[in-house]
Amino acid sequence: MRIVTRLLFLLPLLWVEGVWAKTCSSYSYELESQGEVIALGNSGCTIISGSLTIGSGVSNLDGLANLVSIGGTLTARGVRNFDGLANLTSIGGSLILENNSADNFDGLANLTSIGGSLTLYSNNTRNLDGLINLTSIPGDLYINYNYYLQNVDGFANLASVGGSITFGRYKGSLDGFANLASVGGNLGVPVGVSDVDGFANLRTVGGELRIIIPEGDTFRGPTNLDGFANVTSLGGLVLTRADSITDVDGFANLSRLGSLYLKDNDALTNLDGLASLDEGLAILINVRGNSALSRCEALAPFLPGKIDSFIGGNATGCSSKQEVASSVSGPTRPVITQASTAGASFGLVFNNSTTTDTLFPITGYFASCTGASIDVSDSPGVRIPDNTPVGSSLFVSGYDETSGLASIEVDISISHPDPTDRMRVALKTPQGMELALWDGAAGPLNGTWPTSLTPLDSLSSVAAESQDGEWVLTVEDIDVGPITREGVLNSWGMRIREEVTSRGDESPIVFTGIGRGRDYTCTVVPETKLKNDPVSKPFTVSVPYEVPTTPSIISTDYEDGKIILTVSVSDTGGTDITGYEANCTTGTNTFTGTSTTSPITVSGLTNDVAYTCTVTATNSVGTSSASAATAPITPEEASTGLPIWLLYQATQ
Repeated sequence: MRIVTRLLFLLPLLWVEGVWAKTCSSYSYELESQGEVIALGNSGCTIISGSLTIGSGVSNLDGLANLVSIGGTLTARGVRNFDGLANLTSIGGSLILENNSADNFDGLANLTSIGGSLTLYSNNTRNLDGLINLTSIPGDLYINYNYYLQNVDGFANLASVGGSITFGRYKGSLDGFANLASVGGNLGVPVGVSDVDGFANLRTVGGELRIIIPEGDTFRGPTNLDGFANVTSLGGLVLTRADSITDVDGFANLSRLGSLYLKDNDALTNLDGLASLDEGLAILINVRGNSALSRCEALAPFLPGKIDSFIGGNATGCSSKQEVASSVSGPTRPVITQASTAGASFGLVFNNSTTTDTLFPITGYFASCTGASIDVSDSPGVRIPDNTPVGSSLFVSGYDETSGLASIEVDISISHPDPTDRMRVALKTPQGMELALWDGAAGPLNGTWPTSLTPLDSLSSVAAESQDGEWVLTVEDIDVGPITREGVLNSWGMRIREEVTSRGDESPIVFTGIGRGRDYTCTVVPETKLKNDPVSKPFTVSVPYEVPTTPSIISTDYEDGKIILTVSVSDTGGTDITGYEANCTTGTNTFTGTSTTSPITVSGLTNDVAYTCTVTATNSVGTSSASAATAPITPEEASTGLPIWLLYQATQ
């Protein structure tokens, strides 16, 4: 027995799963003979802190019946049976089983966890049932040259593999992977299988899904990819010489694909199954030498900007990137025909788009309207002394503070000879809110927040504030070197505009909560997987001010010859109310009171006579309809004498 590392003392006994556990005296072991196995077993220890290697000179492992846990890697080569490991429950490292003559791994049936990879190489086992209690493999799963292997049902409880699955030639069923949901690395489909239905519950593969048939091989690979129907995310897809596959319809639910490599798949005719992919996720596309492949429209959304991708050597219709791009036409342009306004909302009426691209149906419409806008800038050209803040102001006026949320962009141009200095840039709003825009290299700093530059604080956080007033930009150069090198604030500017957006399945699209008394410039665009295009021509919507809504009388009161009415108006019509008028009538005579604010007093009334009252509200557009009439209100003369109870007390 070769002892790799000796401990100088025994660790204390531990209670593990109903027995006293004892740590073995050596950290790791290499057992090359049956005698060494017996010697380790006679020690009575149950836990090996390090690794255990079992060589081909060992006939059986019965002497290891006490082992419960191995902290490192277990390697077994040339073992005839594994029954002696019946009590082993955990391996902290990898499990490597190579060149073992045992026809099964049943002795490992109590193993519930490993901490690394699982390697099964050139074993005589016919099944993997002894691994039935493994639910996850944190590392790689490598299976190759196990010529007698009939099935992988021993992986029936395996839910995840953290690394890659590498599977050599194998003709059996893959149904043992029925519970496998995720593979962190690559997944290689074994050469020799006729279907991949065993992967029916697979959801994600972090690396590439590979079906690669060696050149000249008599096996043609799986006949379809239907077993991948539940896969939603792949790091990449590689199909090479898979001559039985005619389409990729099995990936109908795939939404994310990192890269695509399809080469020399002679039966492949179309890529329609990739039409569900989200736009812009494919990094690299390489599709070549697929002699029957003529329909590649599903790739059209990914081609713009992919200068490192290649499509060629396929059938007509998929012979180049340009040919694929021209195979789709996209939707027709929508045309806005009218807008119907009603209060603080309006609806855009447009002609719906049409498309002949069946892979990319129109899923809806996106409409955008721009209202009030301000564009101000300054070129102060001021020097920025070290460690002394410099300020510059811009004044915004005329941006209606009742406008909708503002889109704010800030331009900056700062030159500086020493990028090792540190620059801080902040912006104070007219309401006193200070936003940090930059804290980093001194420059040069040129760009626009938040498009080409990312602000530290979000500009949208002040989008609902009133934008009128003084905006102050503060720049500070934090000197970090022995030599003074000053920068210059060359220029800065701001663009503020009101933007409102809305979506809908078809015409009309409704906007709510918009301002009145202003014009909006609106566009509509159809949404498809290709891209949001084409955009309609701009259409101007004029949203008018309106008369106030009918007032509500919320409370009444009276005094000597007077009635006091408190009112509210739910909608002023978009502009200030300039006055209220109240009318109180006996049915014969009517008396009027006016006020610029609530409450309104009607005077000159006769006490002890009942009146009913109504109120109207007026703004610059006109006068509202009259409110509902009040219940009868009777003014009374205020009493000036002594209270009766006090007179009574005075006579006693």
